[in-house]
Amino acid sequence: MNTTKLLNAFIIFLFSIISNFAQTLERVEPPHWYVGMESTELQLMVYGQNISECFPQIKGKEIKITNVHKAKSPNYLFIDLEIPPQTKAGSFDIIFKRKGKKAIRKNYTL
Repeated sequence: MNTTKLLNAFIIFLFSIISNFAQTLERVEPPHWYVGMESTELQLMVYGQNISECFPQIKGKEIKITNVHKAKSPNYLFIDLEIPPQTKAGSFDIIFKRKGKKAIRKNYTL
């Protein structure tokens, strides 16, 4: 009986450690943006648990990530985008990778 309690406590302990290192994406600000704006630059603020451990990528679109800034908090990441003037309204995926593996996919709408 004591072995079962010890094993359960150990499993709970492992899950708490794993959850502390997991990434989540809770919010992106602004939640969407507009094409045809005078400035072609846009900065996204991404909020989620340990999101700064991830590296964002956009593949196959004219939209480019020009810079990524980490905040003091591991729960914030700032992404600078370049949106060319000819970009059409639509959506694209931002892939957040951690250690080379896809962790999170966020669809963003222009």
